[in-house]
Amino acid sequence: YIIFRKFLGNTTSFFLSLIFLVHPINVEAVSYISSLQIVISMLFGLLALVFSLNRKISPLFKFVLLFTLLLCSLFSKETGIIFIILLFPFIRIDSRSHFTKKEYLFTILSVFLSLIFYLFLRFFTGETMSVTSSSSSPVPIMQASFLERLLSLPSILFFYIETFFFPKDLAIAQHWMVEAINSSDFVIPFLFDILFFTLILLPILYFVVKRKKGLAPYLFFLVWFLVSWIIHWNIIPIDMTVADRWFYFAIVGLLGLIGVVISELNISKKRS
Repeated sequence: YIIFRKFLGNTTSFFLSLIFLVHPINVEAVSYISSLQIVISMLFGLLALVFSLNRKISPLFKFVLLFTLLLCSLFSKETGIIFIILLFPFIRIDSRSHFTKKEYLFTILSVFLSLIFYLFLRFFTGETMSVTSSSSSPVPIMQASFLERLLSLPSILFFYIETFFFPKDLAIAQHWMVEAINSSDFVIPFLFDILFFTLILLPILYFVVKRKKGLAPYLFFLVWFLVSWIIHWNIIPIDMTVADRWFYFAIVGLLGLIGVVISELNISKKRS
């Protein structure tokens, strides 16, 4: 709610946060105990974004706070890297933030040190966990070649789109694959994917042509949505074909996109 409120109205932010709170696609993330890492990682990441704009905190203390929160987000789950990517765009597009050079320096330092410290602990200290190679894994998607995974990509994307807008059937541990090009598993999902990407890219053209202020927030949430989503497309094989909990980060970006469009429609309506 606090993140949305920086770019959207109070009412819009409240209802978007409410949708995130009760949306069925998030059930797996909060009820499946081994996926609690996703919730914790996003909690630390969101706190880092919120505190980055706090003017009441001294730059030195903010540096320690951001370093700790970003590091905890990375330790909880590697996808915490998303918040490191989002931190500086978030600071830049907030109209009320006027960072001094000293604050920027401390912020850059906190991001850099959190990454270095995480990588050092991850790869150079202690014994790292043995990772099952793709070839010996019992998971079908991990055994598949890159081209075979690409064949499943339209259905993977369509799964998340369909579950977000029409969450009728929920399941866990999904290990299906698309093995041949056909209308139901490839062509129809591919067409829906094209339609979906067209719909989320069209507002950019509108904001550019009309020179609207909503362009910067829209691009911010678009980056949030796409970066969070792309890492779960199985371009690099992961241990399931799809999972509801993998949309936990991305849904915030998608709700933000919807919120920016709704806010622009409300402004146009009031002017009319």
